[in-house]
Amino acid sequence: MSEQVEKALFELLHDIIQEVPRLEPPNPESPSDRIKEIEAEIERSRNGAENGKRHSPMSAITVEELKERTREDREREEQLKAELASIPQTETSPKISSDE
Repeated sequence: MSEQVEKALFELLHDIIQEVPRLEPPNPESPSDRIKEIEAEIERSRNGAENGKRHSPMSAITVEELKERTREDREREEQLKAELASIPQTETSPKISSDE
């Protein structure tokens, strides 16, 4: 490829790149949204286990499989609770001055 063609190609690519809109990184979800998601997941996990919805009545599982799934559910719940505890509580209560 000749130098002129190569230079023209790079200039064209540079122009194209300059025209591409800059994408902003997605906004991280608010802490309160994530808290709600975690609480809902914990609740779904508990309800599914308590109501037997996680396992089809037609599927037979061994006691060992049940123990393993229960252990996995418990570990997941512990992970969610740890994440929940690590989320900073940014919402503050309104401050009332002594004048009010």
